[in-house]
Amino acid sequence: MREFNLAAVGDLSLSRPLGKDLSEAIGVLRKADAAIGNLESPFTTVGEPADKWVTLKQDPMLAKEYVKMGFKVLSIANNHMLDYGLEGFLSTIRVLKENGLIYVGGGLNLDEALEHKIIEKNGISIAFAACASTLPGNSVAGKGTPGLAPLRVRTTYYIDPEMEKEQPGNPPVIFTEPVQEDVDAIVSVIRKAKVEADYVILTIHWGMAFQENILDYQVEAARAFIDAGAKLILGHHPHRIQGVERYIDGFIFYSLGDFFFDVTHMSPVNTRWRHWPPKIGMWSKSDDSILVKVAFPLKGEPSISIIPCTKGKSGQPTILQDAEAIGLLSHLKKLSRDCDIVIKGNIAYLS
Repeated sequence: MREFNLAAVGDLSLSRPLGKDLSEAIGVLRKADAAIGNLESPFTTVGEPADKWVTLKQDPMLAKEYVKMGFKVLSIANNHMLDYGLEGFLSTIRVLKENGLIYVGGGLNLDEALEHKIIEKNGISIAFAACASTLPGNSVAGKGTPGLAPLRVRTTYYIDPEMEKEQPGNPPVIFTEPVQEDVDAIVSVIRKAKVEADYVILTIHWGMAFQENILDYQVEAARAFIDAGAKLILGHHPHRIQGVERYIDGFIFYSLGDFFFDVTHMSPVNTRWRHWPPKIGMWSKSDDSILVKVAFPLKGEPSISIIPCTKGKSGQPTILQDAEAIGLLSHLKKLSRDCDIVIKGNIAYLS
């Protein structure tokens, strides 16, 4: 049976070449017809660091390592892509093109940032698009200005005065909703892509870093995108795994976690941000991630499997085994809703 085999992972940033010995997890990417991930930091040696808590960058020479790992598509829609300004952003686009890597979620203007890209294999075509809700500074693309495809969010903080009397210092209730203009723009992209391709995949940089909870706007936006025709929503940014949701005939992976986040090119923490992040609730980064394999058939429903991974001793992602694998997959199952996650050995299957 003809299939298009996709491998999808979360956040990516390298600080050094891979070397000759590649991990089994990277081998899974290399065997796929296409692999996609989120390029978390720009390829640049130019530009000045932005006034942020942390700024990231990668040596442009490392772009060939992404090719070596098997990546065909990279999202550049995230909160670090303009860490080194417009110079760093344009450098990244140039480097990606020079290395034959397809990028989505950013461009020289808003139309280009929203543009979907199509890959065809075995007579099956998949359209890829990307956007971000994490949009610091002037990172949103305009009609004539470079930047990222936005999914902006309105946030409301509610303090209950009676609760404040009973429990002073109680955190406010937070409500979030996506900006309808941005939802409509992305829905339009998905509908157009669905006419041109057999399947549509949207990858989104969103959510709350270092936590497992899902925000209101994520659910609302993701369901609108599946209603429009997206088959798969791939989320990242929290730096830890979050749950999976089945909605109608689509799947939402709220966060895949850090697949290969080897960061050393980090600017010193700006002293005015020294009290951030706040220590409220669970707030921690994780080296664990999931690698999602999807077999897209010419007809019928895709087959989805989930491979649990973590950061290995070499720094490369490695596939978890035995009790550790079952533990991570069981945790993912607890975080998920409206879908059946069946664990068989070291792999989980989704339906």
